Amino acid sequence: MRLQFALVLLLSAGATLSNSSNSSSSLAQLEHSLIDRPECKELQSLCAHLKQTDNVSVLECVSTFSSSQLEAVPDKCQHALWVQQRTMQTEKWVTDQLIPQHCSAQKQQLTSCGNAVSLWSCIHERAMRMEHSSECRAYILRSIATLFPDFDQLGDFLNVCGSQIEQLECGRLNLERRSMSQIETVQCLQETAADALEAKCKIELSTMEQQRKDLEFFEACGEDWRRLCGQVSNCA
Repeated sequence: MRLQFALVLLLSAGATLSNSSNSSSSLAQLEHSLIDRPECKELQSLCAHLKQTDNVSVLECVSTFSSSQLEAVPDKCQHALWVQQRTMQTEKWVTDQLIPQHCSAQKQQLTSCGNAVSLWSCIHERAMRMEHSSECRAYILRSIATLFPDFDQLGDFLNVCGSQIEQLECGRLNLERRSMSQIETVQCLQETAADALEAKCKIELSTMEQQRKDLEFFEACGEDWRRLCGQVSNCA
């Protein structure tokens, strides 16, 4: 009887360890999915210095790439990176990943940001009130640094065109690190399926295209405009 009881205990302990190991393995696989994707195998060498390979760390690594390195990243990997950036902007990522893994003690103050006009602007504001030594504060600031730089202006574009971007795998990196992050993504949509896009998405693309032209104008002529016009408001 004692031998049987001991065997039962050993088997139970083994099952518990196995389940725990499988759970940890699943979590690790979720966190490491970007660098482990076959389409992103280049990241394993370009980001070989990383001590941690969670997705935020991988995006941080990608943010240090030169324009030529970004351009060399395969389109399918660019899309995977884009999807991760978009996913991080959702309330689901905040509630399923950020809070339970890094901000459990701050759950109440962060979950209330779900009702804010800009989710991440609210989260950033709450983070700045936290102690400087807070792990939650540090991870939030790291996460924000890897989001689209104009994340608070992309709501309509992502809501209207997001599903088609994912279907067509048109998510692209911001190769020139412009303040408008979606220029390459818009170009992919226009080149891949301009006629097949939904009407609302076409309207958003037209808006983005006009914003791009305005940006390029100010990049090319901004210094001359400021020099010649100064503070004259009606100079055109």
